[in-house]
Amino acid sequence: MPVALTVNKEWDYVLTCDKDKPPEKQTVFRLKILNQEQWTVVNNQAAFGTKITAYLTFGLIGWTNFKDKQGNVIDYKTKEGVLDPDCLSHFYHDWKVELAEEIRESNIMTEEEAKNSESPDTLSQEK
Repeated sequence: MPVALTVNKEWDYVLTCDKDKPPEKQTVFRLKILNQEQWTVVNNQAAFGTKITAYLTFGLIGWTNFKDKQGNVIDYKTKEGVLDPDCLSHFYHDWKVELAEEIRESNIMTEEEAKNSESPDTLSQEK
């Protein structure tokens, strides 16, 4: 039997480059599952960079301990209820890709979930 996607799921994520640092030195990004409308917008983007920006606009919902080289805190800002695109100017491209991939993967059924789900063909054969 299929198990539904947890639409309101949120989680913390630490970039690979920060994982070996002590917790107080790590930047923690708050991510969320995309809803159907957001998923559609993301997947209608043709260019790779535009798709990454769309994943982050909808799926990156906050952060803690994000600072510039001088140690100044970079605030999370929204615009029209989603991440303000200007915030992404503080990100290296590799960070954007890593965060977008984490969001994307969380919206896709894993192999384990697929194995535990019954296909429509299996369900119809049981009747």
